[in-house]
Amino acid sequence: MSGPSWKWMPSRSARNAFGPTDTSPQPTSRPCLPAVEMLGDRILLSVSVEPGGSNENPPPPVDQILIGLLKGELKLATDEIAALKLVGGEDPQALHNITGGFLKIDEVIEKYGEAIIKGELTEQKIKLAQAELDRAFAKIGDIKLAGEALQAALGDIKLDTAGILASLNRVGTVGDLSQKEQFQYLKIADLFGDVDAGLLKLQEAVLARKAGKGQQEYLIIKMNDVIVTSAALTDPQLKASLQDLAGATEKILIGLLQPPTTGDVILT
Repeated sequence: MSGPSWKWMPSRSARNAFGPTDTSPQPTSRPCLPAVEMLGDRILLSVSVEPGGSNENPPPPVDQILIGLLKGELKLATDEIAALKLVGGEDPQALHNITGGFLKIDEVIEKYGEAIIKGELTEQKIKLAQAELDRAFAKIGDIKLAGEALQAALGDIKLDTAGILASLNRVGTVGDLSQKEQFQYLKIADLFGDVDAGLLKLQEAVLARKAGKGQQEYLIIKMNDVIVTSAALTDPQLKASLQDLAGATEKILIGLLQPPTTGDVILT
């Protein structure tokens, strides 16, 4: 695929994080892996979708897109929160700039998923997302960062980002949705995006020793909105998955409000 490359992707040594690159035929019982195209020393996501899978009765594609998007974003937010902890609050401006970079990355991922739900993902939008991610990671890289641990955390975030996009591409098109259905899915995706952003801003406030009460109340309101919106869905499996994600988000929120000596927040 022509256009901007994933300049922010790790070098050849990090490829193993995506799993084996063997292209020989695999047993049909194995789930399909994210499709990638090898370009020199970098990895570029492919738009192609691998058919098949081990689930004989998979949920509708739109459900797969929504849950994959939300789970991926929550995992990404968790790793971003951990990276912010490594930055600390000694340099509030650097902390704020890095938080802003993470928020931009999350925004690009959210728009990408919404474009798939709308059936509006085009080659042009894919290239635009690549370019925006390139710029966001480049800006974060320009900020003075201390320690190899933080660099390693940024590498994990880059892999998280690529993994989310690859998994969304793998599902394919969502099919025809009614206007009401599309509105419900987009609203849930938007609400979870707001929650992820709120978690990052709360972590920044905690590290910078600023009052975080406003962020806490904001997150509680948004999480309640997610529960109310998901109640209108008819698929019990999807509703259960959303409830699980809401519970995982609540655990992260509780962890952020604990004293620093309690340890890092872990998403289970």
